This record gives sequence, C-alpha cells and structure tokens, in this order.
Amino acid sequence: MFALLGLLIAFTFATAYSRFNVRRDLVVQEANAIGTAYLRLDLLPMETQPPLREKFRAYVDSRPAFWEDLTNRGLAQEDLNTSTRLQGEIWSEAVKASEDVSTARMLLLPALNEMIDITTTRLNAILARPPPLIFIMLFVLAILCAWLIGHAMALALQKPNCSAYRGLRSDGYGDRLCDPRHGVSALWPDQTRVSPQDMLVEVRKNITQGE
Repeated sequence: MFALLGLLIAFTFATAYSRFNVRRDLVVQEANAIGTAYLRLDLLPMETQPPLREKFRAYVDSRPAFWEDLTNRGLAQEDLNTSTRLQGEIWSEAVKASEDVSTARMLLLPALNEMIDITTTRLNAILARPPPLIFIMLFVLAILCAWLIGHAMALALQKPNCSAYRGLRSDGYGDRLCDPRHGVSALWPDQTRVSPQDMLVEVRKNITQGE
C-alpha cells in the first residue's frame, strides 16, 4: 500500500512537471509566431500596414492579460474574447490587403494561421489536468497509510522490548516481562499502559535493589 501511494505521488509530480515544460515551450512558440507574422506585414502594401500593426499591438497586449487574469474567470473570458475578435480582424484585413500580392499570401497568411492556432494549443494545455480519480486515490491511500502507521505505533507502545530485558537479572525479571502469560499488567498492576520511559525507571529501580 505504501509503495502504491509513493507511485501515485511520483506519477502526479512527474506529469505536473511535464505539463509545466510543455506550457513553457508553448509560450516561446507563440512569441515566435507573433513575431514572425508581425515582420511579414512588410510584404503588404505600405498603406495597409499601419492599421494592421496597430491591431497587432492590441492583440499582443491581450494575450498576457488573459494569463494574468486567469484566476478571475470573468476577466479571463473577456480577455479571451478580445483576443479572438482581434484575430478575426487581423485575418480579414490581411487577406484583403494581400489580394494583389502573391508573396504576402504565401508567407504572411501561414504565419497568421500559426499565430492563431497556437492560442488554442495553449488553452488546451492549461486546462489539461490529472484525472480526478488520481486525486481521490491519493486521498484514500494517504488516509489508509496514516491509519496503518498510527495503529502500528499504538501496538508498539503496548508491547515491551523483550530483547532489552532478557538475561538482565538472574531472578527471571526479563523472562517475566516477555512472558505473554504475565505481560505488562503483571509487572505494573496499577497501570494498563506503560510508556518506554516508565519501563526504564522500573529497570533502574531493580538494578539498584540488586546491588
């Protein structure tokens, strides 16, 4: 059971670390995609570039805002809607501006397509989490393991350490301590449970009396 608990904990941390690396790589990919698409705006006619560049700046501002507001569902949804709207406007204007420029259609539009696609990939990566069954199993196993440890410790406190007392005295004190027919209650009649410290005190008294 303890091995299974350790395996589940290791699996959970391993998958969490893997998802963290994936999300970090996707941030770099999105930055590269936006940078490439922005540079390829130079392929469009000069008069069509300023409006698109302005929309690009607004779009780049909306992307970090979404991740910063992710803990607030309402604000995050607004930021995502803004990004989606700007994507549609940038795409429509780029298609219109590149009608007479074949080079722009061949190079700019694929870059814009990659820039748009990466947003869906990042959103899916942030929503991917371990199945709830994993967390349920972790909780149940942790409770069971804690109960087993507590039960074992309680039993250990009720049983004397026989190996420490056998042969300690010639009158059979250690043998009586370890004899299940006598047990702790026969040596300490007024106590039902004896701590290890009490046992040491009793041994010290008997050693003193035997001198």
